[in-house]
Amino acid sequence: MIPPRAEKNDPRWYDLLEWPEHRRLLLLHVNGIAFFAFCALLHPFGGSTLERLPYVSAAGLRLFSIVSAAIAGVWLGIGIASLFEMPRATRYLTFATFQITALGYSFIAYMVGPFTTPILLFYLLFVAGLVLFPVRPVVAALITATLFIVAATILEEIDILPSAPMFVGRKLESGRLSPTWLAIAGGIAALFLFNVMASITYMLQRWRAREERFRQASITDELTGLHSRRHLFDLYEQTFALAQRHRKPLSVVMIDVDHFKAVNDEHGHLVGDSTLRHIANILRHQLRRTDICGRYGGEEFAVVLPETDTEGARTFAERCRVAVAESSLPLSGGRMLAVTLSLGFSSATPALTESSQDLLRRADDAMYLAKRNGRNRVEEA
Repeated sequence: MIPPRAEKNDPRWYDLLEWPEHRRLLLLHVNGIAFFAFCALLHPFGGSTLERLPYVSAAGLRLFSIVSAAIAGVWLGIGIASLFEMPRATRYLTFATFQITALGYSFIAYMVGPFTTPILLFYLLFVAGLVLFPVRPVVAALITATLFIVAATILEEIDILPSAPMFVGRKLESGRLSPTWLAIAGGIAALFLFNVMASITYMLQRWRAREERFRQASITDELTGLHSRRHLFDLYEQTFALAQRHRKPLSVVMIDVDHFKAVNDEHGHLVGDSTLRHIANILRHQLRRTDICGRYGGEEFAVVLPETDTEGARTFAERCRVAVAESSLPLSGGRMLAVTLSLGFSSATPALTESSQDLLRRADDAMYLAKRNGRNRVEEA
């Protein structure tokens, strides 16, 4: 049982969670500019067609395009400023970006009606904002949007502002909602719903992938790709408990690289790291699916062999020793580096009175016995 090899740290271009904040901010600017530029062009290029639709106000459409053009201009200005990587200004640009986002979409809420389905869906976009950006500017924008919509609603109720000026006419026909009105509202709602659900789904998928990478990093030794010391002990305790419960044999093999300090002193720590990776790869190929191998610390490794008696543990340890002794690590200049291992193992069918630490300590003592007896050998506790 070995973890998958740890992936190198190469953030993918499509993983927004790995982007620096100024790049995520720039993407938000591009989306905002594109959206409000499209809204600004509705009246100049599509006004004659839209005004023939039921319930669409020519004056409201004109106002909508003019204000959208102004908002797109502000977006563009903030976007240009964000192109310059200024760490001190990023916080203020983020705040300004979310404020203009809140005001822009709140204006749309006023134009089409503050409690229509698209606007309620718009609030869900703040969930994605909380994932991608700091909490404070997102919450501040949410408060701004809410205050704008509440104020507009109150002014509509006291007849200071017209209600939903984008639309005119009666939405009811013979006491029922007009099919045309339902088609228009449903189409807009479907567009917003697709946008919101796609954004949130993508964020959740990337969040789960990121959490899985963090989980793998916490249980995997970064240098060798084997189990980390902490995760190795967790798995060992679980395996020991199962062996006790079912009265199955269990073996532990402790491994130490001979003269590893001399390798570091003579060739440098980079070669020392390569040596540990080289040995880890060899050990990995000796394991069964149920075996547990991890880096115990420094140049030491530990292997837990479930359902393995003394002879099986001896055979495994000797196989690892020979495999490493017969291999060599290529160095610069055509040189080759050969290393050996000292291994100690202990085996038992754990009784209820035995502890997991006793079995581990006996294997550790056997390993030091192998080093005292000349290294490059296997000893039994």
